[in-house]
Amino acid sequence: MRRGEFIFTVVLIIGGAAGLVYSLLLPSHGTIALSPGLFPGVVSSLLLILNSIYLFSGLKKNNSSRGKGDGVNRNLLLILSFFPGYLLLLYYFHFIISSFIFLVLTMTVLYKKFYWKTPVLSGLTIVVVYYLFSSILNVQLP
Repeated sequence: MRRGEFIFTVVLIIGGAAGLVYSLLLPSHGTIALSPGLFPGVVSSLLLILNSIYLFSGLKKNNSSRGKGDGVNRNLLLILSFFPGYLLLLYYFHFIISSFIFLVLTMTVLYKKFYWKTPVLSGLTIVVVYYLFSSILNVQLP
């Protein structure tokens, strides 16, 4: 594991732990299913657990694969550069349209090619997320 990956993973672990603590400190309104800290707690826990596993598996690995992974880093930086545009689109076009555009761009970068499945999977993902938040969690999306 390279030094930059190690530092980034440790920062994500600290962020996951901080998010978990914060979600536990949020006031509860009855059962945990109705608590405002449920979703941040689940996401923070996943961030903490998965990055801890990645860190320990990366420390066990031999450093023989040092030069590999540059394409992954470029893809990550490219996808991270989409976020300001996504936030701008979110302000003007709201959740459905801006998230669809963001997911199509992200999948195109990850697969290095535009497949017919890309808009279909993006659309299905948005429908599921929108239904989950609007119907089950009763949260209005922007």
